[in-house]
Amino acid sequence: MILFVAVMTMFYGWLADEHVALESPFTFAVIYVWCKLVPDAQMSLWGFPVKSANLPWVLIAMHVLMGGSPFKDLVGVAAGHSYIFLVKVLPESHGITMLKTPKSIEKLVQRVNAYFEDPVVRGNGRIYNLNNDGRQANVGDNRQQ
Repeated sequence: MILFVAVMTMFYGWLADEHVALESPFTFAVIYVWCKLVPDAQMSLWGFPVKSANLPWVLIAMHVLMGGSPFKDLVGVAAGHSYIFLVKVLPESHGITMLKTPKSIEKLVQRVNAYFEDPVVRGNGRIYNLNNDGRQANVGDNRQQ
């Protein structure tokens, strides 16, 4: 996702004559993708409740109200929407998969998940060597046993 969104951000930035590499539009594209994948999350911006589905548009409105230009943010929206369209909409509507995660990346993620599911790696919840003397630290309940 990150590589595709980065390339699309640069492409749409070039089309819009906004010469940016991975600045604000890239961040905005990632926010847009997250908001499309989790549309019902409740957010709070300066104390105002906002659903995550509306977050990109609220951020653009705030940027415009503060005197900024919305074009960089809209470049990010275009890049994020391109990703959502190719990964979610197109496969569901036409059965065409144009973007797919490489198998090597899927295997890497599976190995990392398996590594951290191992109880030896994860530990048993105890913290040792806080005082550099090898004793177990007393964390949480301070009652004598």
